[in-house]
Amino acid sequence: MDCNKTNDGCDGGDQDLAFKWAQKNYATLEADYKYKDKDGDCKYDQKPHTKVLVTDYAFVTPNSPAQMKAALALTTLSVSVDATGPKFMNYESGIFDHVPYITRLNHAVLLVGWGTENGTDYWIMKNSFST
Repeated sequence: MDCNKTNDGCDGGDQDLAFKWAQKNYATLEADYKYKDKDGDCKYDQKPHTKVLVTDYAFVTPNSPAQMKAALALTTLSVSVDATGPKFMNYESGIFDHVPYITRLNHAVLLVGWGTENGTDYWIMKNSFST
């Protein structure tokens, strides 16, 4: 986010632009370049790190749980969500079942799996807002 100055990382950003940037410039492991939830100065080349080349990515049809599950069987998914409002901002654990009126997709999260608990289907996501 600090190094890709064409993507408005802290203002929603765009996953397609992020992947295109990573295809040309390499990504790095979080252990080598700690994520901070704010824009900053790029310090990518200031220390040795593992460079990760993004060779390919694909799109899944929006609102298609079957395609999302098929893709998740192979890899993780970057998805857009509406993170507006205190319920999402203050979420800590458990199944998040608040369905807001979506005004705009303004935040990317990483889907890593899915499941069902007490008859409720859910997605397992990694978010960057807090620990």
